Amino acid sequence: MHPETAIVWLRDESGLFPRAIFSGDTDALTMGWCSFTAKSRDEVVLALLTGFEYSAGEAGIETALNRLSRELNRNDLVYIRVRYERVGPSGKGMSFLEFKKKYRPYKAHYSSRSGASEAVQVGEQSLREFVSRGGIVTVSSPNTSLERTRDR
Repeated sequence: MHPETAIVWLRDESGLFPRAIFSGDTDALTMGWCSFTAKSRDEVVLALLTGFEYSAGEAGIETALNRLSRELNRNDLVYIRVRYERVGPSGKGMSFLEFKKKYRPYKAHYSSRSGASEAVQVGEQSLREFVSRGGIVTVSSPNTSLERTRDR
């Protein structure tokens, strides 16, 4: 089973680019999935990490990037890091009703494609809309062959 996937559009010093974000009813649906972005076109590569890659943390993401670059014969893939900042109260000591009134979603901070600065989110769309407007999605899993939405 695949997690729900959406595309966020980001802008950095070199222009606009997509990044996939995953969501699901439980962490088990999103666990081990990672998104890579192509520098050369509107493409995301969705990858299920191997057990080794997943357990290695940040180093495992680099290992996965190297593996995918070899498998796809590519040198233009990059991992866009995301960190989340709490903008509302923690909820500690509050009733659920009080927390629900004061809750604010976490703010996402994305790295630029170069990794040297921060990218700004300028839009969001469904994966289906991304593909229908010419975006490319490649899915890679250690247990399956590569799937592509379309080649340009």
